[in-house]
Amino acid sequence: MSESASKSPKRPRGLLKTKKAGKAAEEDGGRSSKRLKTDHDEGDAEVSVDSTEKPDVTLEDWDDLKELFENALEALEGENPLVAAPPLLRGILHECDRFIRHHPDPTTVYVSTQDSKLAFSTIHGSALFYMARIISVRPEIASAGEPQNSSSWFEAALKIFESKTEGGDNESTATESDKTWRARLEFTWGLAILEKQDDEAEEGKDDENGAEENAQKIDSAASHFSKGVKYLTVPPLVGDSAPKARIPLRPAQTLITA
Repeated sequence: MSESASKSPKRPRGLLKTKKAGKAAEEDGGRSSKRLKTDHDEGDAEVSVDSTEKPDVTLEDWDDLKELFENALEALEGENPLVAAPPLLRGILHECDRFIRHHPDPTTVYVSTQDSKLAFSTIHGSALFYMARIISVRPEIASAGEPQNSSSWFEAALKIFESKTEGGDNESTATESDKTWRARLEFTWGLAILEKQDDEAEEGKDDENGAEENAQKIDSAASHFSKGVKYLTVPPLVGDSAPKARIPLRPAQTLITA
């Protein structure tokens, strides 16, 4: 993934339908807007979704979603992330919502692949986290029907992470894919906790929580960072021909600036 910075970003196969969905939402004045669901419950964030969609989701749609996610990460690392990233992130959220509507357990769509069961929830929660960071910098970027307070987006991301990782992993049977996606999820989870706490401090809720509760949140974030480090896999160096380590956490996950 790290080599992608020197290449021209690819247009993901799923981006075309994302653009069509956005155009349809604009033409109907936002009437097709639906609440984003985090786990078949009522989430806080809202996104526009296309009222006309395919009857089901396929493995090709899953490949499109992964590619769209990688393109969004590239946009977040680009020269103008506040312009380039939001359409891609909204496309991810639209697709995640469609997956969930058709499959209560979206991982069944790609059960035949080597992808981790955590991949879907990592993509879903991460897209919410990045939108939260962007809106915390530029609230006016929120579209009609979307909350302009980043706390709502952070809360939605945290719901995804909390509901999809109960029970943990069996480290003895975890594949490299499991470890990579788990590391991504844990780092983003920790960042979401800290960012939401910062939002609460700015809104004056920090004092209401109390010093003990705030300390617990910091400890929780640190725990997720530690887990993320544990799941990082770096191959040993063997001369110049050694494979490059896969980096599951991109710089964009810590820096989105105005």
